[in-house]
Amino acid sequence: MGAAKNWKRYLNQQIKPFVRGSVLEVGGGIGHNLEYFVNELVQRWTALEPDSSFAAQYRGRYNSAPLDIPVTIQARVLSDLDCEQYDTLIYADVLEHIEQDQAEVRLAMAALKPGGHLVIVVPAHAYLFSEMDSKIGHHRRYNLPSLRALKPANAEEVRARYLDCVGIMASLANRLFLRQGTPTSRQIKLWDRLMVPLSRLLDPLFGFALGKSALIVWKRV
Repeated sequence: MGAAKNWKRYLNQQIKPFVRGSVLEVGGGIGHNLEYFVNELVQRWTALEPDSSFAAQYRGRYNSAPLDIPVTIQARVLSDLDCEQYDTLIYADVLEHIEQDQAEVRLAMAALKPGGHLVIVVPAHAYLFSEMDSKIGHHRRYNLPSLRALKPANAEEVRARYLDCVGIMASLANRLFLRQGTPTSRQIKLWDRLMVPLSRLLDPLFGFALGKSALIVWKRV
């Protein structure tokens, strides 16, 4: 997904109002999100990636193109951290990999400062669960009601919507016909270069009511 530049830019447009101050990215992978999600209001960036080889690649990516803010990459999970509190926590296509998702959301909310934001992006719709989901370690796909069911008592919803109404057709085709375990680089490029720009235009027209990804943002109160 490193080649999905349009998708990353679109996600940044959707989450930018909530990404500021001290940011914790959970499940940072090899660092594809960093260059897209950092903005002028971010003061410090910390990334957690439990796979040590991925964390090393993340460090290498950052070291080759350093930013003007402090960046820390740790091969750890959220439950390993002390009680330091952040202004923003980001789970970008990560929560579906975590078996105990409700416990993880509670931990995430506890790691936020009052008034801070928890940003979650996940693959949407159980009926789209495919061989690819299984192969890359997804436990589930979500819809907005199932995400809202995870909301902690000290959270207030500030944004909830589906994204990528055009891409949902590609996911459905894979689920019903292609049944691929891994998309090809050509398929990713086709989706990112053609479908994502169309979705960016059409999602608002459909009221963000349809899409292959779901976004929810909670504020700690």
